Amino acid sequence: MRTDDLARPKELFFNYSSSKFQMMRDGVFGEYDRYQVTEEQEEKWLTELIDQELGKLDINNKDTLFPLWYILETNCLPAYLDHIIDFIEINKAKADDEVKILSFISKTMDTIDRIEVAGKSKMLLVERYRKRLELLKVNILKS
Repeated sequence: MRTDDLARPKELFFNYSSSKFQMMRDGVFGEYDRYQVTEEQEEKWLTELIDQELGKLDINNKDTLFPLWYILETNCLPAYLDHIIDFIEINKAKADDEVKILSFISKTMDTIDRIEVAGKSKMLLVERYRKRLELLKVNILKS
């Protein structure tokens, strides 16, 4: 399939945050399915979509996590939690106050919980993520 033939299915994929369920709910999955997008192409788009949402994170606005956690939960991708935790560590000095950081950490914990529920078999490392966040929280409260 030519790249220009992929414009519409990519638009649908991004507009629906990769969720075929949501496409079905809104009646556009049939259109998306007709393009016969390969799994490899979907994986590329998913990586691009996640990178896009990671770039929108704002340490002072925990709600910027919502689109990302939805994508991670839908696709059961716990490995990207490291990227979120890294973002917190790198950007904690940019937070308006301690409450903003702790709110962001709390929302990240919620993200872990949601992904854990969605894909128990992939969450062997869930405690590692929780421990990283708890350590980060302790360090913030100490400073």
